[in-house]
Amino acid sequence: MTLSPIQNDQFRFLGIKNRYIKMIKFYINHPKVQKFWFWDNITHYLKFLSIFTVFMLFITLPLRESIIFHTIIGFASSGIEAMLGVP
Repeated sequence: MTLSPIQNDQFRFLGIKNRYIKMIKFYINHPKVQKFWFWDNITHYLKFLSIFTVFMLFITLPLRESIIFHTIIGFASSGIEAMLGVP
């Protein structure tokens, strides 16, 4: 299963120049980017989710008193949530 290819008029609407369109299309249409969210089975997804959770736990525990860390995490999570509606 592949994502739909990005069309040039979608970028021109945003005011992006042609040289940047080629670069963006290359990264978005790259096979590894296209395949990232298409898991083969549920066990691979659960393994990734558990490793990511443990990784974030080991980062969060030593930095739990840092106001800068909490600001970065909050900014990143708000940015990700704000971009969910973007196609």
